[in-house]
Amino acid sequence: MSLWQRKFYAASLHFLVTALIAALAGYLVFLVWYPWPYYQMLGGTELFVLVVLSDLALGPLLTLVVFTPKKPLKVLLGDYAVIGTLQLAALMYGLHTVAAVRPVFLVFAVDGFEVVLASDLSDEDLEQAIEPVWRTRGWGGPRQVWAELPTDGKERTALVFSSLAGKDLQMFPKYYRPMTEAREEILARGGDIAQLAAKWPSRRAEIDSAIESSGRSQADLVWYPVRHFRGFWTVLVERSGLAPVAWIPMDPY
Repeated sequence: MSLWQRKFYAASLHFLVTALIAALAGYLVFLVWYPWPYYQMLGGTELFVLVVLSDLALGPLLTLVVFTPKKPLKVLLGDYAVIGTLQLAALMYGLHTVAAVRPVFLVFAVDGFEVVLASDLSDEDLEQAIEPVWRTRGWGGPRQVWAELPTDGKERTALVFSSLAGKDLQMFPKYYRPMTEAREEILARGGDIAQLAAKWPSRRAEIDSAIESSGRSQADLVWYPVRHFRGFWTVLVERSGLAPVAWIPMDPY
């Protein structure tokens, strides 16, 4: 085997190891922290993808440069340790970046859903949640809750001023409640899908496709806006269980 064949063999092995680690990290990001449709809805994963692609390219290329069978094994392992450390540091940076802004709650507030990110919530506010499971940001994807408007006049006034400052109802875990506690109220605020399709005839095919993918009849579904920091999407929710069953990348307004 020639020198260059050995170099390409070593670089190929490095690429396979890097690809395996990248695949595990990708599973964590795209299937656990940002399950569909959040990675498309929120974006924010571009930096992670860039880091992974850089790792896949630069690591094996550096191996191609530093590898030579004439080097003592100790020196070669030292080179690989430096390269691996740099790759791992870049990957951890990418993971940290996307973890900091991962979606942790899907909150029904007033008349629609709000996507709440880990960075939106303070530790102090989380501690005030009535359910222990809601006092953490969680690592398994967003949890669905209802945010109840306070009945106390002073609290409502404080909330109005807070919302003007950019911190609205959905960012206060102390108001989180199970969706089942407000089932009728939530359903009453749901939109009629036929009216949505009539309003947006150019999106009729997408709406029909979403209904079909849900596995429910149109009569069993209602729609709601989903607000996130990049704009709006639309979600179809089943009447019986209030579970999101289909998502449409469209602003319903």
